[in-house]
Amino acid sequence: MSPEASVTLASVLGDGDADRAAQVLQRGLTRIDAGTRALQGDAQFGPVAFRLVDEQVAEALPDQLTADVGGLLLQGWLKHRELVGAATRTRDQPGSPERVTLATHEVSVTYRFPVEVYVNGSKVVTLDFELVLSLELDSVIAVVDGGRLVALRSGQVRAAARVTLWDQEVGTGARELFVGVLLPLREGIPLVALPTTSAPTSAPASASGWPAPAAGPSAAGSKWWEKASAQSPAAQSPAAQDPAESFQWPKPRDEAGRG
Repeated sequence: MSPEASVTLASVLGDGDADRAAQVLQRGLTRIDAGTRALQGDAQFGPVAFRLVDEQVAEALPDQLTADVGGLLLQGWLKHRELVGAATRTRDQPGSPERVTLATHEVSVTYRFPVEVYVNGSKVVTLDFELVLSLELDSVIAVVDGGRLVALRSGQVRAAARVTLWDQEVGTGARELFVGVLLPLREGIPLVALPTTSAPTSAPASASGWPAPAAGPSAAGSKWWEKASAQSPAAQSPAAQDPAESFQWPKPRDEAGRG
């Protein structure tokens, strides 16, 4: 198997296989009778329609889950006091790299996104899904120089994803990785504002395309169409909100139960 270009939400949900995410979701939707509940009360629909809703919604959802998980981690680390402090010092005195040891901690974010169910061109229901992604990191040693994160000497991360509908679990997935897999550093990732002349020529692939955490559904959701057609444009992403409202940083394990 060739190396992944990035670790996506779908690949976490599929236990390392993004293509498996749709299967995980379909089994969950069938288990909670999503199609039946979505179309209940309308006599024109029967078991075939209920099953098609489950199948097509499951196929549409992974298109909402293409965001790069490394971007989530990076947004959390941009708030880390020790990393930002090291970045500030090394920016002002380049050539003196600093090693930063990060205690065990967790970064988490919640997405909420709609899937609109259409029959004969008319919307019959909107299904509001929620996905919670958490990253538990352990024994991370980061190297900072010139205001950038330039190396990761060690560190493991456990990524876990959970999708719910109507407060019922639809699917879960998890995988464990070396933290460097999430953040290919290349020329380094800026942690603080840098002088214009020091700006990198291109943004790291792991930081590109990551939508801000969402407070609610996007203006246009995925659509399920009759006759086994589903649309979920990858360009549609959850509406932005202040990341501070979603990120729990830092979150040591021994404090995880505190409110």
